[in-house]
Amino acid sequence: MTYNLQNKSIGFIGLGAMGHAMANRLSTVVGQLCVYDINTLTCQSLKSSNTLLANSPADIATRCELVFLCLPDELVVEAVLFGDNGLLTSESIAVTTILDASTLDVQRCCKIANQVAAQSKVQYCDCPVSGLPARAVTGDLSAMFGGDLNTFNTVKGCIEHVASSVLYCGDVGKGQLTKAFNNVVYDINIAAFCELLPLAVKSGLEPGLLQNVLSNGSAKSFASEHFLPRILDRQFSDDFSLQNAYKDITNIEVVKQNTQASTPLFDAMQAHYEKTMDAGLGDEPKSAMIKLYEKALGVIVQR
Repeated sequence: MTYNLQNKSIGFIGLGAMGHAMANRLSTVVGQLCVYDINTLTCQSLKSSNTLLANSPADIATRCELVFLCLPDELVVEAVLFGDNGLLTSESIAVTTILDASTLDVQRCCKIANQVAAQSKVQYCDCPVSGLPARAVTGDLSAMFGGDLNTFNTVKGCIEHVASSVLYCGDVGKGQLTKAFNNVVYDINIAAFCELLPLAVKSGLEPGLLQNVLSNGSAKSFASEHFLPRILDRQFSDDFSLQNAYKDITNIEVVKQNTQASTPLFDAMQAHYEKTMDAGLGDEPKSAMIKLYEKALGVIVQR
């Protein structure tokens, strides 16, 4: 069984940069999209003939079987689900499935799923996405689903409208864990060029040349393609903050402690991130790590 989207009302809660783009894509294929965000202006920017601006999560709960969440952290997810006028607080709700695209701590994610199960018959599934707002606009995200396999098979076609890669990862929480491993490899890559680029400039190499080779040579990666132009333009805003991204590192730290694994590269990257946050740069993107190494060497990596 799969959803016939043209006959369905689907809910979407959380219209930040990622959520807005995902909801916008869904609005073109569903019968009706019911949206909610505390920022009413971002809701109004989605207004179309088949988009309903809900008054609260509880309002969406009475109208939609399937609801997407795309929220900043665990506290907001819990408030949206269980707080005043929350998704699961109505006496009569239509919701059968929640797809949580937020990035969460794995243990808190499982706790949320258990709480949902304890007070309703709703299926809570974690389905974090990887990519950036630009890829969310084109639907070229990767989605990592954790939850019931039958539910996955039912909703996969819907998720495919916002993500070109949709993976079943296992039970609830496994989507978050899969994303965390992907992201810490990405983080190690970023930490490496943030450490080494200032040294290369100090040695006399030209920053534009370094961008060219790291974006086209054997070190080419999504990390270098995305962050190097921004570093050279000194663009350290309009991106996911280092502080918010740290939860991926926390998730892997728990796994490492539980297994007593040796992870020297991960440990070094974690130290880089923590040092950057201690320097007051936690609200800036991951590329802000480079500022510490620039300062130490007395150079600026720019065009």
